[in-house]
Amino acid sequence: MLILVGFGISGFKGISLEGLEAIKEADKVYLEAYTSPVGLSVRELEEIIGKEVSLLSRRDLEESTRILDESIDKKVVVLTPGDPLIATTHVSLVLEAKKRGIDVKVIHAASIYTVAMGESGLQAYKFGRMATLTVPDEFVPLSVYEVIVDNKRRGLHTLLLLQQDISSGEFLSVKEALSLLVKMEDIKKEGAVSKDTIAIVLANLGFSDQVKVAGRIKNLMRFFQNFPPKPAVIIIPGKLHFMEKEAIMNMWIDEDER
Repeated sequence: MLILVGFGISGFKGISLEGLEAIKEADKVYLEAYTSPVGLSVRELEEIIGKEVSLLSRRDLEESTRILDESIDKKVVVLTPGDPLIATTHVSLVLEAKKRGIDVKVIHAASIYTVAMGESGLQAYKFGRMATLTVPDEFVPLSVYEVIVDNKRRGLHTLLLLQQDISSGEFLSVKEALSLLVKMEDIKKEGAVSKDTIAIVLANLGFSDQVKVAGRIKNLMRFFQNFPPKPAVIIIPGKLHFMEKEAIMNMWIDEDER
């Protein structure tokens, strides 16, 4: 049997009682942490559950059949950050397991998608397509800009994820992400994102030092000038309800515009 257990966005403390029970009953326990920028210690987890934990790499999940082979006659748990089925790699694993006739169970947990929407104070049903900002190279990901443009035309909010890849060591800082958005505007010139555009930045959600701020991009760039690498998202608001405006003002950093 294959069991996927999500532990949410704030480390192993997010494991549910149901998830903890499944882990303790498992024959094999694996931890997939390459998609999470949150520091995760295998030793810490082993102390919590009282059994050995093996760390999975991207290749283990995407190219190897070991997990599925073991799940045929053993109870195998794969622990994942966030909600297990948000990642397409995990969906692929579940589909392949079902093709082989392997029983599958998924124990869900909080995802950065839902938590970010809730913490922003914006209405969840008014979010449009989301996109991921990647570490810049010679190629500027203008498809992200098009997502923002399309959402704004429909009055919808845009949730932008920042690339955080443990396996490759690539991390996009908040300041880099904001600068990249402005660079896209310089190229496309469609008026979707400028230094005066209002944005919301949510960083390290679920932890005691989480940061929730809103303001114009030019001021957010200064605010995050020396901000250490932490998991973060950026939201570009669309058309705002008065309650959403109030939520944004509660996070506002531009004191002269309050």
